[in-house]
Amino acid sequence: MLRRATWYAVLAALLYAANLPFAKVLLQGAGPLMLAALLYLGAGLGMAGVRLMPAMRQQDGPPLSRRDLPYVIGMVVLDIAAPILMLLGLQTTDPRSASLLNSFEIVATSLIALLRAASYGWREEQLAENAQKISDLGQDLYKRLATLSKHLKAIGDAIARCVENYNNAVGSLERNVLPGARRFKELGAGNSGGEIVELQPLDNVPRMLQAPELVEQKEAVEPPALTAERHT
Repeated sequence: MLRRATWYAVLAALLYAANLPFAKVLLQGAGPLMLAALLYLGAGLGMAGVRLMPAMRQQDGPPLSRRDLPYVIGMVVLDIAAPILMLLGLQTTDPRSASLLNSFEIVATSLIALLRAASYGWREEQLAENAQKISDLGQDLYKRLATLSKHLKAIGDAIARCVENYNNAVGSLERNVLPGARRFKELGAGNSGGEIVELQPLDNVPRMLQAPELVEQKEAVEPPALTAERHT
């Protein structure tokens, strides 16, 4: 199979090389427009014959879409203008020089395709590298948020303990200290200073964590004793 494909490639190269010398000979009896029309007629008949081959019927590609319309129009216009311009130039130059220029066109087209492929590969590599950087930054940010959530939990627990201790102190003051202080006042020993300020218990508590990630983390680091106390 590979050997046959190689022979096909060599035959195509030989026919392509003989294209311009034969066209130079045909230009002596026909104008560039007529010869270009005959070339397209031959190409159309040849493709029609290839299309009728059973092996080619099974190689249909995806259908063209509306997005492909500008490229199809550009290809048709360029393919019409290219042979006409080539034959006009062939009238004023030597076939060997025209063949060299035609071969250079193939090399230049291949080079452009290679550069575009390299550019596409470079962009894909850059996208992959940027995606990896974004992933690393996301993991680092998540770790920092986890550390910050631990600090916020510690602050909230400390505030809750302060409120609880304050309320306990107020309750102890009202139950154990103020009754004796009132007796001093009743006996006339409590008029030298001002009035005892009435203290109110604090009802404000820190806001409970609501985010699932923070709640799960809170339950994971909370001591068992606090959990049991809360359920009681």
